[in-house]
Amino acid sequence: MGFGGTQAGWRVGADAGSVDAAGLSYRLMSLPMAGAVLHVGAHPDDEDSGLLAYLARGLCVRAVYWSATRGEAGQNRLNAYRDEALGVFRTWESEDARGIDGAEALFGPFYDFGYSKTGSDALSKWGREATVGEIVRAIRLIQPEIVISRWEGEAGDEHGHHQAIGEATTEAFGAAGDPDRFP
Repeated sequence: MGFGGTQAGWRVGADAGSVDAAGLSYRLMSLPMAGAVLHVGAHPDDEDSGLLAYLARGLCVRAVYWSATRGEAGQNRLNAYRDEALGVFRTWESEDARGIDGAEALFGPFYDFGYSKTGSDALSKWGREATVGEIVRAIRLIQPEIVISRWEGEAGDEHGHHQAIGEATTEAFGAAGDPDRFP
């Protein structure tokens, strides 16, 4: 397969499909690169899409967004979906968004049970060790150089799910390197 010039720019041979220079550039940038970043949040819509796009498309590193839940109890004005059906819909939305920003999506096993006031409330329902363990699993799976928590684990993180994930991510970061924790 060779390259040939056209008025519109460089084109890949017809056997590989017609891809312009921008398309070829994105294909080349999607080759495996050294480096990965894990972005952690509580719900599918907690991600920072601009950050994920910058990492994946701009810096050409592997960017992965991990959501603890699938957003089953989120607000929804687009359709009549509720509960598990809403979680499926929000999962599809997240996957579509990752197709645009170039990142990947992973989901934890936790159910979005609705509003909670504190992180300790959310962690009591999800299980503190289980929550930390699932984030450790994601860190060990992705092996990122950088872990970015969307939430700090503080009262200012809007509500309990966010606070819980902020707390658990900080603990999981240290635990992921300890072979005695979550073997």
